[in-house]
Amino acid sequence: MKVYIAIRDWVDRQWRAPGLRFKILLLPAMLPLLLIPVTGNTPTLTMTVCVWFIGWNLFVFWRYWIFLKVVSRKADEQYDKVGKFNLANEYHDTESATAAGERKRRG
Repeated sequence: MKVYIAIRDWVDRQWRAPGLRFKILLLPAMLPLLLIPVTGNTPTLTMTVCVWFIGWNLFVFWRYWIFLKVVSRKADEQYDKVGKFNLANEYHDTESATAAGERKRRG
C-alpha cells in the first residue's frame, strides 16, 4: 500500500507541476520495452508490455481526471466567493456550475 501511495503522490505532483513536467509520466509506461532487447521478443513479453502500457496510462489519466475535478471545484468556489462580484451587478446572484449541481442534488 505504501508503494501505491508513493506512486500516486508522484503522479499527482507531476500533474500539479508548472510547465511540461507531466511528460515524464510516459516514461514508466515504456520501461518494460527495455526488456525486449535483453530477453528477446516473445508473445508473452509483448502481451505483458502492452498490458502494462495500457494499465499505466489508464492510471495516469484517472489521476488527471481527479486533478481536473479538484481544480474545477476550486475555481468554482473562487467564482462564488469573489469572481462574480467583480462582474456587473446582474451577475452577483449567479452561482457556479458546482454550486448549481449541488443545489439540484439536494432537491
